[in-house]
Amino acid sequence: MTKRWVGVGAPRVALAVPLFDDRARTVANLVDLIAHEGFHVAGFFSGDVSTAGDERKAYYAGLCAQLAVRGEIHMNSLPGAVIDGVDDPMVTASSEAAYRVRREFAKFFEDDRLTAQSEAGAAVIERCEAVLGLTWNS
Repeated sequence: MTKRWVGVGAPRVALAVPLFDDRARTVANLVDLIAHEGFHVAGFFSGDVSTAGDERKAYYAGLCAQLAVRGEIHMNSLPGAVIDGVDDPMVTASSEAAYRVRREFAKFFEDDRLTAQSEAGAAVIERCEAVLGLTWNS
């Protein structure tokens, strides 16, 4: 594990990032993670509790960031399935949102990947804009 400190006087946020043998997968996961958790942090600091806790939008932020930064999303980068048997409402809500977003994105995939330049990619970009309230700059 490597620790890095970025920031001056801001609260510390710890992120665990798995390193895969496939460097592109590691980078995609890192982009996703920073966007997802950054969404929560931005909501917290803006004072918008509902945004800070919106797991569905946070998962969207991660996947949409992958599409914007890398130009593609691979199927192995989609969030996972519902975690059963956990007695933590936050973990349960997050895993349910992850599964919901996985289903919403999976239907756009062709050959285990989605590219921003495809018709399906354009449809996902529209969805990203609608869900996150952002304008896409490509």
